[in-house]
Amino acid sequence: MQATTLTKPKLTIRARMWDLFRANKQNPLTRVDIARELELEHNSLVDGKYLRFCVNAGILTKTTKKVGQLDKRLDKNAEAWVICKDVGIEAPRFHKDGTLMTQSGVNEAIWRSIRILKSFNRSELASHVAHLTNEATVQAYLYSLRRAGYVAWIDEKTNSYRLVKNTGPKPPQVLRVKEIYDPNIDEIVMREVPDCE
Repeated sequence: MQATTLTKPKLTIRARMWDLFRANKQNPLTRVDIARELELEHNSLVDGKYLRFCVNAGILTKTTKKVGQLDKRLDKNAEAWVICKDVGIEAPRFHKDGTLMTQSGVNEAIWRSIRILKSFNRSELASHVAHLTNEATVQAYLYSLRRAGYVAWIDEKTNSYRLVKNTGPKPPQVLRVKEIYDPNIDEIVMREVPDCE
């Protein structure tokens, strides 16, 4: 029987672009800048659709940036983008039509509330994120966090919990393969492996 290797999810180009924009809030970035920083082979790999969606949502501002400053003959302006509305550590997500998905920040909001409250009951936590989601979603995320050892029961009858493992601001991700990846420590912290006969 072979040992199962836990694989970590790779950040998408969009997530890496968002991290780059957040790290360069005062510095407009061109496609060439983005491709170089993300170590992409060519600037055509930079997701232009994502840039357009972010501009339309008021998250990025499109501007110009002078490039080719080493040789005055090559001075020209290139399209550049700079962050104007920081919507958090999670990269903004969009529907196919370009409208912003509000669901993308739900786990971030729940995790942030857990880190602030430290001990709480499920209803109290749900009230903190009621503008984004419902109590059933909070319950499902709490269930996963409890199984992975991030929160523990204080009192099962009152659905009271306490935070026991705070690894940082990024919310642990519940992945589709029934595993939890913690981006703060870059590790898979729990995986459900089906029984093999």
